[in-house]
Amino acid sequence: MIDNVQSGTVARIGSMQKRIERLERKSSISEYNVVQIFKVNIDKIFLFSGGAEELVEYDKTSVGLAAALSDAIAYDYVWLPNGTYIGDFTVPAGVLLQCAGWNTHINGTVVLGNESTLIDCKITNVVSDADKVFAVSAPDSGFCMILNCYITCNNALGEGYGISTYAGGDVYVYDSVVFGSTGDLEC
Repeated sequence: MIDNVQSGTVARIGSMQKRIERLERKSSISEYNVVQIFKVNIDKIFLFSGGAEELVEYDKTSVGLAAALSDAIAYDYVWLPNGTYIGDFTVPAGVLLQCAGWNTHINGTVVLGNESTLIDCKITNVVSDADKVFAVSAPDSGFCMILNCYITCNNALGEGYGISTYAGGDVYVYDSVVFGSTGDLEC
């Protein structure tokens, strides 16, 4: 479990207020907008595009999640309802992916882009692979944030890490649980 880690590229720090304020300014995401999403239909994946100021719905499936993330651009907000989503997903640079809580399971690998954020997600990667695997990967450069997430990776044959920062980007982990069969972090 990560708690008060001060190791090179990973640190637990107190507040995401500045990040949230910046997202609110750049994409017009506000508490009102988030409340409106929940009133529309909680059985859909939503992409709130701040630039176009529109709300786009996607099916509550792994294909729907991949499509929403593919369509997202910097400072967009993707909301993921409870359910299980299987596959490897990439959160583009500057995009915020918020799950409905730890009852929202992503089974696979999540690759984070520069300035991307994960909130309230449960990400599990269970494999039998001779290669090194991970549940979440940091960007090649820049930084990403993880808030209130449960991240675990179990590799029966090779190395398994909860979070990989090997590519060079920084990860800021807030109030999260991270486990790996080999180690919690790969730096």
